[in-house]
Amino acid sequence: MSAPMFERSDDMKLTVGSISAYPNNLSVCCIESRNITYACVVQKTQVHTVNWDSKSESVSWDSINVTDTATDKPVDVLQAALVLPNVRSLPLLVVGTATGAQVLDMRTRKLLEQQTIETNFAEHSASIADLATCRYDEITCSCDCSGTINVWSKNMKTVQLRIATGHPLNAMNVLRRQVIVGTIRGRVLLYSASGGELMAEILAHSRAVTCISVAPESAYVLSGSEDGRFIVFKLHTRKPQPYQVRRFFVES
Repeated sequence: MSAPMFERSDDMKLTVGSISAYPNNLSVCCIESRNITYACVVQKTQVHTVNWDSKSESVSWDSINVTDTATDKPVDVLQAALVLPNVRSLPLLVVGTATGAQVLDMRTRKLLEQQTIETNFAEHSASIADLATCRYDEITCSCDCSGTINVWSKNMKTVQLRIATGHPLNAMNVLRRQVIVGTIRGRVLLYSASGGELMAEILAHSRAVTCISVAPESAYVLSGSEDGRFIVFKLHTRKPQPYQVRRFFVES
């Protein structure tokens, strides 16, 4: 019998605080050369981080209190993400707050950069639900609760394509020039980032899609939902084969 392609691994039990019930409230960064995986979640004014070594099975939790440097008061955290630039050996922690964004060093907790947002995006008339970028194709997209997707130019100053989906959106990612969005009704939609055409529509979940993750090297797409399930899809876009989305794995 062949080994399963996907199987459940160990649970990471949160030893500090709890987790806010936000969409996309998990970010993971795996450094294969060191066998270390980093992850983070947010709770109110804190970011909880964890890292573990897959060989030694050691796990380390930590909490970071996020404050406004101007007032030194706690600030509400909406989302946190781990980003690994090419010039660094460890990921940076990017924190989105109610007033702007902060970039911190994961090892020292030092605040490296803070930006305060004073004006809203004129390109969105509703609350922004998610942002996504693909560094391979140099595509950055944003989507809002009204169903609008904006594909931005490389300098992030103009919108080169606007897609009206007609669906209230909750999560988004980008893979192989496809904008993949999840709706609050459980659908996963795939649009072309070049022309805006709807390429595929999947009735994936029975409740709101809360996250979409992608693996650029293998073209896997993972969606999670409030219905307690996650689904792994395989995206086929290479010609001469037809455009296809195949369901690979489901677990509740």
